[in-house]
Amino acid sequence: MRFLFLLLWWSSLSAWAQADILQFAEQLRTFQAHFVQETPRGDDELMGIEIRTGRVALQRPGKLYWHYAKGDGHAPQTLVVDGRALWVWDPELDQVSVQPIEKVIKDIPLNWLLYPLPLQDQFHVRPLGKGDQGLWWFSLTPKRETFFQSMEVGLTDDNVLKAIHFYQSVDRVTRLKFDQVRINGPVPAHLFIFSIPEGVDLVGELPK
Repeated sequence: MRFLFLLLWWSSLSAWAQADILQFAEQLRTFQAHFVQETPRGDDELMGIEIRTGRVALQRPGKLYWHYAKGDGHAPQTLVVDGRALWVWDPELDQVSVQPIEKVIKDIPLNWLLYPLPLQDQFHVRPLGKGDQGLWWFSLTPKRETFFQSMEVGLTDDNVLKAIHFYQSVDRVTRLKFDQVRINGPVPAHLFIFSIPEGVDLVGELPK
């Protein structure tokens, strides 16, 4: 009898600890983290993985800060979505590019986190169970055209986003790992305000 009680208690505890990606997406207001990005090199390049690190912050609705740090032969690069436009600052090229957000939103990897839209309206959502890194994994297949075929999202037991795998094809996968994650805390407003550096080239289309 005691064994049965313990078994039932453990089963209920495991169910309670299981992550819920729909709840995560519904309750998200802000997200901040450091990231490691692993991207396969192109077919015309040497085989291997390109690794970039940096910092990300987002605030609903429609604001994103994504900064690639300098390292391993890469110059720093900053992307800012201010609610109206996507700005990309490339110091190595001494160039800023800008596009109205409605023209590029489907190509932003974290666009599904930027707006409080029901996740199931945007994706076919399928739970994959607990797997790599001790995370609960979910498969998300877009209902509309985007730059990736599908993605897998990894959450901790207490619903913290720790990893995303973007599948452009079966053998071309970009992997993001997050640490020092903070959810629904205050985010500095200046991160989402982009000021064009003096003397740089500006290319693209400004929002109306």
